Amino acid sequence: MNTPNQTPHYIWHVISRGNDGRQVFHDDDDYRRYLGLLDKYLLEYECDLHHYAAIPNHAHKLIGAADIKNISGLMQKLNRLYSVNYKEKYGGNGHLWRNRFKRYLITNDSYLQTCSVYIELNPVRAGLAKRPEDYAWSSCRAYLFDEPDRLIKHDPNFLGMGDDHMTRATAYKDLLEMWARYPVTKNDAKRFFRYEAKSLYPQRK
Repeated sequence: MNTPNQTPHYIWHVISRGNDGRQVFHDDDDYRRYLGLLDKYLLEYECDLHHYAAIPNHAHKLIGAADIKNISGLMQKLNRLYSVNYKEKYGGNGHLWRNRFKRYLITNDSYLQTCSVYIELNPVRAGLAKRPEDYAWSSCRAYLFDEPDRLIKHDPNFLGMGDDHMTRATAYKDLLEMWARYPVTKNDAKRFFRYEAKSLYPQRK
């Protein structure tokens, strides 16, 4: 997917999961540490973060960059340094994260929109909040209320929803409310991502 910038800009859906489904975030400081590292390395690797949601055992992100190598460098450093911090705090051996993070290229506007909403609703479907805007560790409030979030650069679809933030936020909230009414199981999500997302590299099962 290209933006009007001179340099081609592509967006990937990036997922990091705890090894064996283990919890990787236990308290607010863990989330702050993870997002602080993410903030630091987005700039270093010339990446834009469009959406994110971090819940106890995994994190979803929509990341824009000119090349997958930028995202690979970002994620490798982020996950490695967070893992070091985690083990210093909690102890333990072995891998904190499950294998390599997964990344899927967003190939069209429809997939971008659906994936954005899926990420914002992830904490709700996990039973962590009644409404997506109630959850602290996601990008939802930056979209619905224009709250300052230095991590976020609004995605192209959102910017095309209206001429001002209030119009765009109202349209985006309508999307969230519509999709929240439909139950989505883990298998539903897996089937959707496997069908829609076109990965640049083979994914590990």
